[in-house]
Amino acid sequence: SSATDTLGMGHSHTWLASMIAGGLSGCLTWSVVYPIDVVKTRIQTASLTTPLSELRMYAITKAIIQQHGWRHLFRGFGVTILRAFPTNATIFPVYELTLKTLKKWQTDQ
Repeated sequence: SSATDTLGMGHSHTWLASMIAGGLSGCLTWSVVYPIDVVKTRIQTASLTTPLSELRMYAITKAIIQQHGWRHLFRGFGVTILRAFPTNATIFPVYELTLKTLKKWQTDQ
């Protein structure tokens, strides 16, 4: 369409590159953040009577590794990656198009 051509997002390779970049960056982000998210979830779901010393990131990480092994920090990771790629592959080009549209509207006024 003329709107996407005007904004520089009319070429399919531009959209594809943006989608791949978004999908991969989402997967990379979750790869780094996932173990921290597992620990955060443990803190959020802990009983209100749990002593604060047991709710520290280090203490929970250590307990998980001792009880279940380090792989437990990545339990459910595959499903998260399957969700992360398409979600971020959609968000990236939509964000870029929205930003370009807003800039175009701003310069037209």
